[in-house]
Amino acid sequence: MITLVEVLRGVPQEKRIKVKNLIEEAYDVLDIDNEVILKYCEIYTTLKRRGRAMPDADVLIAATAMARGLTLVTRDRDFERLIDLNLKLELKS
Repeated sequence: MITLVEVLRGVPQEKRIKVKNLIEEAYDVLDIDNEVILKYCEIYTTLKRRGRAMPDADVLIAATAMARGLTLVTRDRDFERLIDLNLKLELKS
């Protein structure tokens, strides 16, 4: 799962709407709602307290998976630090 923000921020402005529409036609895009925002804040606060910050995009990805009860499938081992926060994680090699 990647966030639409991560994809679209690298797309030239004049192509952004077209790319956004194509992605939304090809994939189920998960919205950021209040449940995701609250989970994001919970993760952010915990990581900050531990002194183990993560990039905002990664926290948002984890929060979305957790709020939706989904398993996050990734190659990024940085997400392992969220397992104790009940992130369901499947690491690919």
